[in-house]
Amino acid sequence: MQRLKGIPGYIDLQVNGIKGIDYSSEELSSDAFVFSCKELKKNSTIGFLPTIITSPDSLLLRNLGIMASCLRFKEVSRMVLGFHLEGPFISREDGARGAHSLQWVADNNLSWLAKVRKASGGRVRMVTVSAEQKGIAGFIRSARRDGIVVSLGHQLADEGQIALAVKAGASSLTHLGNGLPQKIHRFENPLWPSLAEDRLKAMMIPDGWHLPEALVKVIIRAKGIDNVIAVSDASPLALMPPGDYRALENRVRIDRRGKLFNPDTGYLVGSWSTLRQCVEWMRGLDFLDGSDIAKLVYHNPLKLLGIKKLPLAG
Repeated sequence: MQRLKGIPGYIDLQVNGIKGIDYSSEELSSDAFVFSCKELKKNSTIGFLPTIITSPDSLLLRNLGIMASCLRFKEVSRMVLGFHLEGPFISREDGARGAHSLQWVADNNLSWLAKVRKASGGRVRMVTVSAEQKGIAGFIRSARRDGIVVSLGHQLADEGQIALAVKAGASSLTHLGNGLPQKIHRFENPLWPSLAEDRLKAMMIPDGWHLPEALVKVIIRAKGIDNVIAVSDASPLALMPPGDYRALENRVRIDRRGKLFNPDTGYLVGSWSTLRQCVEWMRGLDFLDGSDIAKLVYHNPLKLLGIKKLPLAG
């Protein structure tokens, strides 16, 4: 696999783990997190947001502290651009909730922000919330004052709720096209207002499984190439051999094609791919060239985070 020309590597805003390392697991250790960073770098990811999904506060704060403590290592601090907390303030509905545990989905509260800020050493960079949560506008405004990017996802919000969230400061969409029930109303669903809202940048998972080629094309045409970000949504089982596993509180199967899913529900449980594999899949699309893909995996994610220059030494 050849790296894209003109960029030093890839920037991934949604990584749940890799090679059996789970950032949302009570078994996470400092050594395991450092190992995961090395594995990502081997696959050309040079900057990323370790992502913790909906979890009890005790586990969330513990794992944030463990990962933040690893920033004392230069090779880790150069890669970790902050942390992405995907949940717990998301939809409770099946399908929209995805692989997140219903047990730990919660109503938003401002005290949570202070706790995660302290545990992470002020390094929380992104939170994913659903726009239909009661009082979410106040939460979004508070998060934005802390410099946190607020992304909308795992939601069944309507057009008005999405507009209010954007007015409060939400600026992106988490894995647009995913985190939805298999069957939705043809018009009254979050997909159309999300596509139509020009102020929301779209993150998407172009791994060949999460989105059909046609929807990738529609997202890019609706948003414009400068407003779309490719993420891997790499599962803790990313790059693992085919077989049956447990991950993210789900029974998970990896088939020989690289599809990673819960065989009981049929829902995907994150991705088997890193951005390296996503780039290879996107190279096969006739509507994207190398410079377009470079925007999706390097320039645009940095722009969303407000980072002009990476803290890298070569």
